[in-house]
Amino acid sequence: SWDSLRISGDGTPTEHQLGVNLLGEAGDISTHLSGGIENQRWEGVLDKLSALETELGDWTLKQAASIHASASEASADAICLQSQPSEICLQGQWSASKGSQGEISISQLKPSRFKAFLPPEIGIDTSIHLHADGKVDGKGRVVADAVIDLSAGQITIAQGEGSQALSIGASKILAQVRNEKLDSSLQLDLGQLGGLQAQLGLNGFSDRGRLSGSITPDFSDLGIIPLLVPQLQDVSGQFNGQLQLGGTLAAPRITGQLDLQNFGAEIPQVAMLLKDTELHVKGDGDSPLQIDGVAHSGDGQLKINGELNPTTRFFNLKIKGEEFVVADSNQLQAVITPDLQVSMNQEGMNVEGKVFIPRAFIDANGGDSGIETVDGSGDVVIVDEDGQRQENTASNNLNLNVE
Repeated sequence: SWDSLRISGDGTPTEHQLGVNLLGEAGDISTHLSGGIENQRWEGVLDKLSALETELGDWTLKQAASIHASASEASADAICLQSQPSEICLQGQWSASKGSQGEISISQLKPSRFKAFLPPEIGIDTSIHLHADGKVDGKGRVVADAVIDLSAGQITIAQGEGSQALSIGASKILAQVRNEKLDSSLQLDLGQLGGLQAQLGLNGFSDRGRLSGSITPDFSDLGIIPLLVPQLQDVSGQFNGQLQLGGTLAAPRITGQLDLQNFGAEIPQVAMLLKDTELHVKGDGDSPLQIDGVAHSGDGQLKINGELNPTTRFFNLKIKGEEFVVADSNQLQAVITPDLQVSMNQEGMNVEGKVFIPRAFIDANGGDSGIETVDGSGDVVIVDEDGQRQENTASNNLNLNVE
């Protein structure tokens, strides 16, 4: 929120100055311009621009910038804000007959500036560099280019009294617009975890614009996941594949396959051990994406089959298993045999089926340090001994009907 706005100025049409100060919890923003009008053209100088005590640091104007403006054209020299070691620069021109053009550059921008918006246990040590320029001619035709570079660095995750570090490599995003055509690419290097490459092309920005491109994840060592998700331990496996994009914005076509293979993990809180887990997502371009997978725990297994339509956001999944161990600790032990149907569309989610529990054990005497209790959800339907279901009048987007 802002507490005060102060505007000051004096002078004549041919020689005047203007100052603005905005003060509040978000920071202290100040600017000052001086100039004059001659031959129906304003010429001046921006000699002060600062943003102090902000969540992103203190920023000040690197050097004065000349500004020119008239009824038919306008321009501004590079306006650069500095906050060591970072710098942001903007400049541009406009002409009623020739169109407009502009340029922006960002150098040495540290993610630590955004720590107020990041989880407190995560630190990111890298630098972001951006350069983008574009122009629109007098006929409205667009030409633009952008590049974002992420330098090599590391992600640090605090864990207890210590911390763990995940190295990341140099990454890049490229984008190019030529009138109604977009070409872009992404190269993301997450070090030991793996990487992601993607290309996206679009010919026409309407719903009938033609799509092209691909997405290629290559995460060959998922063993680093516990650094990011400490609830999982002893993680193994790979996630890779490739999807090809086609069709239009209104009706995209996806072909190819993504594979999660040889996945295993332990959930220490309940002593659950996942093993020999696989998940495959396949697309042929004409029908919804097909989902097929299997997971093992204890002597049991779960089989997963379903489909996903990215266009309509319809999702349908069948989960069927037998003797699947979901907990095996000294305090809590449970084995389930589920037969569930899960579906979701734009209106909400529906879960139906049965979950048979052939074996379960809870130690509630002196061993409750690892057991948490929660209130029953309003989505739960309780069936009494006579088979009567208690009506739930709550209005929500989840329909849960599981016996």
